[in-house]
Amino acid sequence: MSFEFDSFIEELRENENEAKRKIIDDYEQTVGPLSPVLEENKFYIDYVSKFDVLEYNVPEESYLDGFNYPLLLRLIASSLSSEYDLVFLNGCVINEKPDLNIIVLNSGQKLIRSIDSLWGFQIARLYEIYITEALLMQTLLNDEPSEDRLLENERTQRIKKHNQLVKEALAFSNPNLYSLGSSLNVGKKNRQINN
Repeated sequence: MSFEFDSFIEELRENENEAKRKIIDDYEQTVGPLSPVLEENKFYIDYVSKFDVLEYNVPEESYLDGFNYPLLLRLIASSLSSEYDLVFLNGCVINEKPDLNIIVLNSGQKLIRSIDSLWGFQIARLYEIYITEALLMQTLLNDEPSEDRLLENERTQRIKKHNQLVKEALAFSNPNLYSLGSSLNVGKKNRQINN
């Protein structure tokens, strides 16, 4: 199993549900035509690509699934609808990869899921959810000038915060290569870095 951007866009474009077709129609009318190559689209170039990546724990069978895990981290980090954190489970172990947890509020309760505990179909669904959100946000930015400044500020802050988080996570897992960031909690056995 893998995620194919061009197939997903075609699925939305031809969907029986008018609201799903409207996502593509609105984007293309407001922003411009969608390229079948994800990395050539405005929402990716102007925003998603700005998020740094690092290796994190993925499902054991991931070598078979064909998912682009660096892209998934960028999509999760760029989302304004959910939060995430990186958790080091074994203390200060050189070259340890963190767990990537997604945090979603549902009826006032936090739901936390680690990427490495998900099935392939769940990971594919995450790509769909986060790409749909990215399309809607880019459409809003291009369509509503009054929202531009507020949304751009939020996005800029999110990029800065995430890239600092990645820098600290890399410093934590490779202390000989990087200097530790001041916001890491080094006193706990399970170290968690929140975005």
